[in-house]
Amino acid sequence: MKRGDFFVAAAVLLAAAAVFLLTKGQAGVWAVVTANGQEVAKLSLEKEQTFVYEDQYENRICTGDGAVWIEETNCPDGTCQKSGAIHFTGESIVCLPNGLVITIEGAAKTEIDGVAR
Repeated sequence: MKRGDFFVAAAVLLAAAAVFLLTKGQAGVWAVVTANGQEVAKLSLEKEQTFVYEDQYENRICTGDGAVWIEETNCPDGTCQKSGAIHFTGESIVCLPNGLVITIEGAAKTEIDGVAR
């Protein structure tokens, strides 16, 4: 290995280490809460927390153990509360009477829908 090759290899390793250290901790799983198309909250699924959204009706949104759910609501049908907890990227909970959508985003685990050969 020539002297120049050593410097190139060292630079590549340093760049890889810098990218790893800068992106470490940024990955995560979030419940993005939107109301009437506007983002109103971004909740980490890694922490236990409660967020209350009030408009025409009230929705109490809870997170923890890698999931998000609507714990309590006073909307007429309560379908959003009955939908239970969601865990996977791309899943959503919708409260139509309140115009509320909760979607999981980030590096969450996903289920395999099928196998292609």
